Amino acid sequence: MELRHLRYFVTVAEELHFGRAATRLSIVQPSLSQQIRQLEDELGFPLFYRTKRSVELTDAGKVFLIEAQHVLAQVREAKRTAQRAYRGEVGRLVVGYISSSSHDLLPMPYTFEAAKRTAQKVREARDFLEVPIAVENVSSYAEYHVSEMTEWEFLNEVVEQADCGILLDVNNIYVSSRNHSFDPFEYLRSIPAERVAQIHIAGHSIYEKYILDTHDHPVLDPVWQLYAKAIEMAGPTATLLEWDDHIPSFDEVHK
Repeated sequence: MELRHLRYFVTVAEELHFGRAATRLSIVQPSLSQQIRQLEDELGFPLFYRTKRSVELTDAGKVFLIEAQHVLAQVREAKRTAQRAYRGEVGRLVVGYISSSSHDLLPMPYTFEAAKRTAQKVREARDFLEVPIAVENVSSYAEYHVSEMTEWEFLNEVVEQADCGILLDVNNIYVSSRNHSFDPFEYLRSIPAERVAQIHIAGHSIYEKYILDTHDHPVLDPVWQLYAKAIEMAGPTATLLEWDDHIPSFDEVHK
């Protein structure tokens, strides 16, 4: 039995007319009839009642139709998935790293399913700890082809579903905007200001092809501009200056 036999059978079952089915399949009617008889011989039972005026499915044919349609649907889905894999849209990604070469958090796909799962975990943590929770936007250095929305849409989806606050890191917005070529102010304008519980600012390191959220440099002007816009949107908000390495004196930081 071959897939073409299943296609021939399903088409005849849908049309209940060998002539129309042959036209749909672009083959001649005698050949189609012969293929159906061969299928019936292989199965060991008739699939159709045939008269000069009508074609009807047998009881066994009705059951076989459901299974044949299922098989063909699986084949079509397998074809679509393989085509997407060929285009690089799906597949298996294996990431290996050691702690000395991995910086910050690994990226995640911005999908509705991932947002739902993340929001569920936030709610579980809040209910267990019995304290309000704010989630932070992180810097990122890679993106997924399967993402269904932008990073800021994903963040909004999570906080709405989890009903939680946002720890808004404007340096992370800037870092990601440079690495992924989007407008950081568009990101900022999309944030629900009423959910901003705290703001983070920091310095970063600039490399030839990307910038890295290292927390070991002074805050640069573009980040201060984003911070000013965030304060304009959210009002006076508790702010943390992150500085994890090459820490200067307090006088230098204070000025």
